[in-house]
Amino acid sequence: MKKILTIILISINCLSCQNIMFIMAGYLPLKIRSDKEIKKFAEKNIYFKGYQLIQSDSYFTYLDDKDSEMHAADSNTADSFKIFLQPLKVLYYDENNKLVSVLTNCYAIPEGGQFNWNTENRLDKYPPVTHTPVFKQIPITEILKQTNLDVNTVDLKKKRSRVVISWNIFLNKESKHFLKCIQENLFKANDMPEVFYINNDNSLYVNSR
Repeated sequence: MKKILTIILISINCLSCQNIMFIMAGYLPLKIRSDKEIKKFAEKNIYFKGYQLIQSDSYFTYLDDKDSEMHAADSNTADSFKIFLQPLKVLYYDENNKLVSVLTNCYAIPEGGQFNWNTENRLDKYPPVTHTPVFKQIPITEILKQTNLDVNTVDLKKKRSRVVISWNIFLNKESKHFLKCIQENLFKANDMPEVFYINNDNSLYVNSR
């Protein structure tokens, strides 16, 4: 499974693949994080009360398998799955659960010691202008099934926009900056979306072994 982490580490800066970017991100050791550690980080950096703290399970394995499966059929679709493998990303779904925008560390430009998530003023509106064309629709149900969340507790038939935010302690400083930028944009929505915060520290670690 080391190839998965290799993809993640190399592609974290698709536009500038340099080790210095990890230093900029203030990364911490990649290891299993306890519920207590994850909760402590979340309490300091997640604005909204009453959120459900979710952890990814087989998420990266699922996407890596899908990426391999799609390579032979459609290079654009395969590229989409590579984007979904990034450690910091946001998926925006409209009220019909259609994926309409994707933001990922792969396209966040490094500026002044951190990543600029607002290139071309994309965060000035909600949902933000996508970083890259959405070539493949990944159902939100498939994303949530790869976590420890009981999908049956989520009413996906209710008409409202939804946001899936994947974050980690591993990219420490940049994760904090990322969460701040993304959460501030949520207030631009006419109606507050349903937000799912997925911590992927342990999934990253397990898939690196």
